[in-house]
Amino acid sequence: MRYQSPSSAYQYLNYELSGFYDEREAKTILGYFFIDFFSISQPELTDEWASSSDALKCESLGDRLINKEPYQYLTEKTNFFGYDFKVNQSVLIPRAETEELVYLVLSDLVGSRKQLDVLDIGAGSGCISISLKLKKPQLRVFAVESSLDALNVSRINAKRLDASVQFFRFDFTDEEMWSSLCKMDIIVSNPPYITVSEKERMSASTLQYEPQEALFVEEDSMLFYKKIAAFGLEYLKDEGTIYVEINEFRADETMAVFKEIGYEFVELHYDMQKRARMLRVRR
Repeated sequence: MRYQSPSSAYQYLNYELSGFYDEREAKTILGYFFIDFFSISQPELTDEWASSSDALKCESLGDRLINKEPYQYLTEKTNFFGYDFKVNQSVLIPRAETEELVYLVLSDLVGSRKQLDVLDIGAGSGCISISLKLKKPQLRVFAVESSLDALNVSRINAKRLDASVQFFRFDFTDEEMWSSLCKMDIIVSNPPYITVSEKERMSASTLQYEPQEALFVEEDSMLFYKKIAAFGLEYLKDEGTIYVEINEFRADETMAVFKEIGYEFVELHYDMQKRARMLRVRR
């Protein structure tokens, strides 16, 4: 066995993780690691494994940590908007910024009991659509996703969380498929908006483990916004609203996509870090 005890495993993994995380973050990850997988609260002070299988398990999982695999993929779960979602390498790990997108939608629905039709474009884990349904049960929520593997994850999450969301496998860039959808009161999306040429800006962990199709578009970073804008002209109900997460460095360009096609109300919103991260758009 490589690790004779939890304390030796902790010391080694802490040293390795400190090579690419800061000291505090490395210790936080390891704190969760030993609690979640081995129920050990003070690994640095623990001299014996509960079983030899735990030692072997620590070797395997520890190697994944050292190889920069996101911790959420080890546990296959993450918390989003107060709910535990299943995640794996078929779906993006939901970010805090996307929680703020959901909050923006809900802030416009305070006090409303209307049965509105909502479309989530690019469902991934289902975190947006499921959270909206759980917070506002009267909503009729639809979600489309091109990846079958991601769709399976979102459906598992909906079942686990008892959220009645209708998921469809759907390539939103194919405009011929749009006619199968009804008109919507709300369209919400965190679409791919990073071009392949910008890959060098991304972390090694993200590039190696998270699904590329959920992050990158080939050449045009505005591709999905153009599609969403065009779809909205035909399928957004009167007084309906579009909410999208955006690249903070392309806020003006993204706003222009909607303005140039004829949307009169295009409002930029900032996240908690004061970064331009969301648009609210109306006809």
